Amino acid sequence: MLASDKAMDGTPIALLTKGSIKRVALICDDCGKRSETNWNNYVQGQRKQGWTGETFCQPCVARRIGKSSRGTTNKAVAERNRQRTRENHPCWKGGRYVDHHGYVMVNVVPGRQGSGSGWVNYRKEHVVVMEGALGRTLLPTEVVHHIDGDKTNNAPENLWLTDRTRHRQAHSSLQGVAFRLLRSGFLMFNRETGTYECKDRQDDS
Repeated sequence: MLASDKAMDGTPIALLTKGSIKRVALICDDCGKRSETNWNNYVQGQRKQGWTGETFCQPCVARRIGKSSRGTTNKAVAERNRQRTRENHPCWKGGRYVDHHGYVMVNVVPGRQGSGSGWVNYRKEHVVVMEGALGRTLLPTEVVHHIDGDKTNNAPENLWLTDRTRHRQAHSSLQGVAFRLLRSGFLMFNRETGTYECKDRQDDS
C-alpha cells in the first residue's frame, strides 16, 4: 500500500498524472517493509492486479511465487514459463517501461536472445528515435537532449542531438533563466514543499 498521500517530494498523490515519474513510498502488505518506486510503475502494477491497493516487496513476491509452485515438476514450470512470455506474461507492458531514471525503454528485438535474458532487448526510446531520424547509430560523444525536460516525451521535435559539453550548457542556461524568472516574480519558492512553483500573476492585483 502507499505509505503516504503525498509523493516523496511532497506533491499530493491526487495531483499526480498517470505517467508521472515522481517517486512514491510503499509499504509491503505482507511484511511491512518500506520501498519506493515511481508513480507510473505503481499505476501500471495496480492496473494489472485490479486496483487492490496492495503492494509487496521482492522477497515477499518470491515467497508467494514459491508457494504457488510447490508440487510442480521442473518440466511443468519450464513449460508454464515458456507460455508466459511477452503478451502472456503478467508483467508485460507492451514492450516498453519507464526505468528508474525516468527514461522510456522499448523492446527493439522480439523474443529472447541466446543469453536467456529479455532485458538485453531494451534500449532508451529517445536514442532509438534519434537514430531512426539520422539513419545511423549515435557516436559515443553524442547525447540526446529532451527540450521540454520531459524524459517520456520522445517526439522527434522534442529531441536535440548534441555533445556532453553543450548538453551541460543547455541545462545550466535553463537554471539561469529559472532564477531570473524567480527574481522577476514569475516563480516562487514554496517553503512547505521545498519546490519552486509558477506564481499566479493575479495574486499581485
